[in-house]
Amino acid sequence: MFSVIIPLYNKASFIGRAIDSVMNQTFQEFEIIVVNDGSTDGGEKLPEKYNPEKVIVIHQENQGVSAARNAGITQAKFSFVAFLDADDYWHKDYLKITSEAIKNFQDVGVIGSHYSHDELPERVENPEVLSLTNYFSKAIHNTFYSSSSTIIRKDFLTAMKDLRLI
Repeated sequence: MFSVIIPLYNKASFIGRAIDSVMNQTFQEFEIIVVNDGSTDGGEKLPEKYNPEKVIVIHQENQGVSAARNAGITQAKFSFVAFLDADDYWHKDYLKITSEAIKNFQDVGVIGSHYSHDELPERVENPEVLSLTNYFSKAIHNTFYSSSSTIIRKDFLTAMKDLRLI
């Protein structure tokens, strides 16, 4: 269901935590695509220690985070693309809660969640789900989600790219 794209550039001290937070999800229908964007701190070797059936590693010269995400999108095999920065991590139920929201809103193009700078709670119960229409017109004034708390339907991304909006 989810292709998780993690751009990596010189985050050796964080990349293991990011990958582990995905590997330890209660919802396990995902692949992880780590795009090493020219790292020079040794972090580029760490993702290769994981199961290659779950963690795909792409190496490229440094082109920036957008190019790294785009490289991951082209390799994504699942219908939803989830972004996670190499120095962030997810609550263990993030993909489970998100997959349940997708079942309830099957036409969703973009889905996001709250993010926190504090310690994550052990359990998340009865999360509030809000439906926003015309997200992009509203996001001009306020971006509602961070990159690490945003999941986008792959065909929605492809359509936007075809329109040259991304």
